[in-house]
Amino acid sequence: MTHSLAELGHLNLGGELRIEGLGNVGRISEAEDANLKRKQDLTDLSLSWYRSGKSKSIVGAEEVLEALQPHSTLKLLTIRWYEGLRWPTWMENNSATHSLVSLRLVNCGKCKHLPPVGKLPFLKKLEVIGMDDVQYIEENESYDGVEAIPFPSLEELFLSHLANVERLMKRETTHMFPSLSKLHIYKCPKLQLPCLPSVKDLTVWECSNEQLKSISNLNGLNQLHLDGCDEVSYFQEGMMNMTSLATLQISDFRRLKELPFDITKLTALSDLSINKCYNLECLPEQGWEDLSSLRHLSIIGCYRLGSLPDGVRHLASLQSLTIGHCPVLEKRCEKGTGEDWHKIAHVPHRMQRWQGKQSLPNY
Repeated sequence: MTHSLAELGHLNLGGELRIEGLGNVGRISEAEDANLKRKQDLTDLSLSWYRSGKSKSIVGAEEVLEALQPHSTLKLLTIRWYEGLRWPTWMENNSATHSLVSLRLVNCGKCKHLPPVGKLPFLKKLEVIGMDDVQYIEENESYDGVEAIPFPSLEELFLSHLANVERLMKRETTHMFPSLSKLHIYKCPKLQLPCLPSVKDLTVWECSNEQLKSISNLNGLNQLHLDGCDEVSYFQEGMMNMTSLATLQISDFRRLKELPFDITKLTALSDLSINKCYNLECLPEQGWEDLSSLRHLSIIGCYRLGSLPDGVRHLASLQSLTIGHCPVLEKRCEKGTGEDWHKIAHVPHRMQRWQGKQSLPNY
């Protein structure tokens, strides 16, 4: 049984509505008759051109999205696999998106720019995924004066698979993103981060050398998760400015031979994880006694790591130590007999996982 969008027009809809297969719309009147702009109780709307089948609609995606204008009270909006080149007027002028608190734009790959999301006064969460031609998250340059603050309420920003995005804003200002606390970046190799003092939680997957440089300026970070790529062999910039950092996870830097030289200057650090850094040969020798807050240390998949620095025995607050897939290090840390045992004997909870013969990867 097939259904028409027009059937929605007579329904008293509220809460959440998901519409898929919008590429199958046969007439523009179907979308218009859905009458979404009069459904003021609708709070969460998801529109998708996915699962549209092989048949191409004679109605363009831009016309359909224009006709599906929601009521201005909408709080959450998701648009997936949009096939148009331009955004509808109700997104460009914010007439129907003014009240949004969450916006997700997923695989809308034909659009070369985003709508003016920086002007949405209540937007708390923004996700942009799979748009290779986008260069800036906000292209609008008309932010002059204290009152015109870009992204005034945004708390969470998730960016993924944006191959050519260069900056968050085309014209960066000192007042931008005043509320941003969580920033997650995945496969955005060209993105340079500005100074964002409010950001507390940063995750970067496939982190490039250039991104590492810009991250060093984020002094307010509390949590930092870095997932590397093969081009990074060492950290060009230090971390000593991150005086508030409590959690640090460094993963998948497969050519990395040494950690940042000043990692032991992170006096607020309580949780340190080093995972799958296959070529890591050593840890910093000096300064471990300064890590007075460190409670949890995890080292996994560091096949070439040969020993623990002597300073580890001065980590008086260390409560747990996990070592796994580190054949040389595991042997040196064997209870009672290992050469490094005296360095970790004071740790209450010790776990050595996946002990045994390991083959070294070719990197």
